[in-house]
Amino acid sequence: MITPQTLALPLTLARLTVWGIGSRVDLAILWENNMKKLLLSVAILTASAGVALADIGAGLIGNTVTLTGSDGAVTKIYYPDASTLVMKIPAGAEIPGTWRVDGETICTTAGDQPENCTPPIAEAPTPGASGTIDGDAGSVAWAVTAGKDF
Repeated sequence: MITPQTLALPLTLARLTVWGIGSRVDLAILWENNMKKLLLSVAILTASAGVALADIGAGLIGNTVTLTGSDGAVTKIYYPDASTLVMKIPAGAEIPGTWRVDGETICTTAGDQPENCTPPIAEAPTPGASGTIDGDAGSVAWAVTAGKDF
């Protein structure tokens, strides 16, 4: 594990001082200040990455994802909370199910179908977002709309 102690110069030995033209630079102080900035930056980036992964499904809660298959069939999935969903299939029936976030993927289960997980998602879907997912069965267009859209 990297800690400030493992990265710091052995400052207990001596402070290095370099004299320049009309000025003095304390290298130990420069080292300490730059290491503090580096460690703070690493901490912020790590925390940001953790938040992004933890929130990959947050934009779905209370919203609907519309899936349009290459054959034109439309399926809508409403996510009322952080664990349940209602899927409206092309025939019009509404099927209850569950969902969960697994790292960078969103996994859903509805009816008697086995769990289905998306490929890794780089950006959390939110209302207004759209795209395509390519899979074995072809390409599926998706779009997120605010609220329950059926």
